[in-house]
Amino acid sequence: MGLIRNDSHIFDRRREEGLFTVRYLCMRWEYPTGDCILVRSPDGKTMLIDSGVSHTADQVLEYLERLGVETIDLVLLTHPHGDHVGGMARILEEKHVKKLYTINVSLENLYSDAYRDAEEVLARKQISRHVVGEGEKFSLGADVSIEVLSPEKEFKLSELEYRYDSILNNHSMVYKVTYKNNSFLFSTDIYEEREQLLIEKYGAYLQADVMHAPHHGSTSSSSVAYIRSVNPQVAIVSFHRNNPVTAEILARYRSLGVKPYHVGIHGNIMLVSDGKQIEVVTENGEDQEEKIVG
Repeated sequence: MGLIRNDSHIFDRRREEGLFTVRYLCMRWEYPTGDCILVRSPDGKTMLIDSGVSHTADQVLEYLERLGVETIDLVLLTHPHGDHVGGMARILEEKHVKKLYTINVSLENLYSDAYRDAEEVLARKQISRHVVGEGEKFSLGADVSIEVLSPEKEFKLSELEYRYDSILNNHSMVYKVTYKNNSFLFSTDIYEEREQLLIEKYGAYLQADVMHAPHHGSTSSSSVAYIRSVNPQVAIVSFHRNNPVTAEILARYRSLGVKPYHVGIHGNIMLVSDGKQIEVVTENGEDQEEKIVG
C-alpha cells in the first residue's frame, strides 16, 4: 500500500489522470446517508455504485459536477434499500447514463417507491438495464474488470421476504473489482451468515487489497473469519458519523492488522491505484478519529 495522507484538494481532477480511482462520497445529513461510490478507469470510464438516500441527491450531483462527470458509463445498483437507491431516479434523470446493472428484483413483490421511481426513469429514457448475478464478469474500460460473486442471478423473494432487511441485505450484490495487480472487494450490506457462505464457496479468492466493510460497519457483519479471508490492507466504512458501534468494528479491523477508514470521520475518501500500489487520500486528517469517537 502506498503513502497514506490527508489532502484538502481531494477534488483536484488532475491527480486522476491515467490512474484508477475509487471515491467514497461523503454526504452530510443528520441521518444515515447510505452508499455512493464513484469509480473511474485510467481511460476515463465512470461507474457509479448506488446513490445514497433521496435527501442527499443534490450533494451527489454537486460532487459529480465538481469532478466533471456528465456521462456515467455504468451504474451498479446493489439492492433496493432506500440508503442505496434513494437518489437514483434523480441521478438517472439529470445525467447521461449508458447502462445500469442490478440484481434480480421482483417488482410485483417490492415495496420500495425509490426503486420503482428509478425503474420508471430507466424505461422512459431507454437506459439499458441488465440483471446480473454470481459468476458474471464485465469491464470498465481497458484494464478494469468487475466480477459478481453473489447473489445468484435467478433468486426470487416473496413480498414478506422483501420486508425483512436481513434477507434483502444478504441478497445485496457482492462483487470484486480488479485493476491489474490491485483488487477491491465490495460486500455491500451482507450479514455474517452470508459472509460464511462466501468463505465456504470462494476461500482464498476473496482476498483483496481493499475491503468495503459490509453493512456500513455494523456489528451484523465484518466477522473475524471474513476479514481474515479477505485479508485486506485497508477497509472502508461507509457510515455518516462515528459512534460506539462503529468504533468497535474499527477496533476489530485494527486488531487484525487492517487500516480502517471511515467516511464519517475522514470525509470524502479516494483510493488511487497505478495497478501496483494504492494510495489512500482523505479529506480530513487522521487525528479526527480521536476527536469524534464516542
